Amino acid sequence: MRRLFLVPCSFPLSCLALTLLATADAGATSGRKNAWLNAHPSACATLRSAASACTLCHLPGSDPDNNNLNGYGADYTTNWVNYGALDSDGDGVTNAQEILDCTFPGDAESRVPNESGSWGAVKSLYR
Repeated sequence: MRRLFLVPCSFPLSCLALTLLATADAGATSGRKNAWLNAHPSACATLRSAASACTLCHLPGSDPDNNNLNGYGADYTTNWVNYGALDSDGDGVTNAQEILDCTFPGDAESRVPNESGSWGAVKSLYR
């Protein structure tokens, strides 16, 4: 979400520079969100919806504009080149594999079920 912040000052050029700096930070979140959606076009609808709602990278119930990132969101923003190889939630599964499995890479409790006969068990055979 891009917000315009009005910055009070008496010099027009300074006002423009300060306003551009203020709006660049607010727009960074939607830029990262769009970059994620573009990088993962085949991600499941659940993860794409979470990315669109900012809940893939931000803590539940938090304001995305305040940068309240979960482990995956922090890794995505600071290690954007190799965030897929990381295990942001410490559950033993890489972020890239969690995206393929349609589990949340920022939530250690989100995993593929290991019950025999379940879809998760069938999927895990082809990892």
